[in-house]
Amino acid sequence: MVPGDALRWSCEGSNALLQEGATPLLSPESLLAALGPGPLAAARSASMPLDRSRSSAERNPSLLRCVDEGLTLEQLSAALSCSPTQVAHELLQLELEGVIEPKPGLRWRSV
Repeated sequence: MVPGDALRWSCEGSNALLQEGATPLLSPESLLAALGPGPLAAARSASMPLDRSRSSAERNPSLLRCVDEGLTLEQLSAALSCSPTQVAHELLQLELEGVIEPKPGLRWRSV
């Protein structure tokens, strides 16, 4: 028995994913089991220490300068010698603080 009718075009995608090894999620519990226990704490880089006493903009003026140059996430990561995960976290904080806004192509601009 196949998950979807093998002769139906609307089932081609899901059947192909299963053939490639995808795990079917048949209930919310199976989704939670597939996700695992949760995120692991990321190692902090010395160049972007965690400091909640100041705003993200005050903590990372070099990030704001690079954002204003129109760099992509990968370019920001390389320019700041930080992982894309760390840069994305700081960018999210800046967005939440209303300092920057997203643009197409994984770019941002100051507000």
